[in-house]
Amino acid sequence: MTGGQIDAFASYGNSINASKANGAVTIASAVNILSGNFPFEISDAVLKDEAKVDAIADYFARVQKSYEWAEGHLKEWAKIQAEPTGNTYDEAYDLLKRTYDDRGYLYHFVGIDDQVVHSEQNVADSFYELNVLDQKVDVSSFYEKTFYEKYKKALADLK
Repeated sequence: MTGGQIDAFASYGNSINASKANGAVTIASAVNILSGNFPFEISDAVLKDEAKVDAIADYFARVQKSYEWAEGHLKEWAKIQAEPTGNTYDEAYDLLKRTYDDRGYLYHFVGIDDQVVHSEQNVADSFYELNVLDQKVDVSSFYEKTFYEKYKKALADLK
């Protein structure tokens, strides 16, 4: 990206800042186009182990609390993450601010509901229509809906 060998690319996050620092310009934005779904997966085998499920729910709840802290401390979080992500403070802050301004939050865990499944189905259907997938896929079978209740309990236990 930064070596001058690429004419155009679609990306987000740190790679945008790195490219802009080397003269790239944004020709279009996918804000409000992308699904915004970044799923976390838990294997079927782990879902059968109550202790592991509880530990994962607790971990996700703690990650969510850190997201909430970061949202209220964008400048401080930018200082913390700048060096490890290879950004200057200004680049890190710009990325956090744009992310927050675009969404109204940095990141958050959401339960699997009909809206989430519908959004993901739209992505799968688009891949099918573009001939990336050979056949239509019913994404509803990909989701397990009971874990979110355990996550919400773990989150409440942290408050």
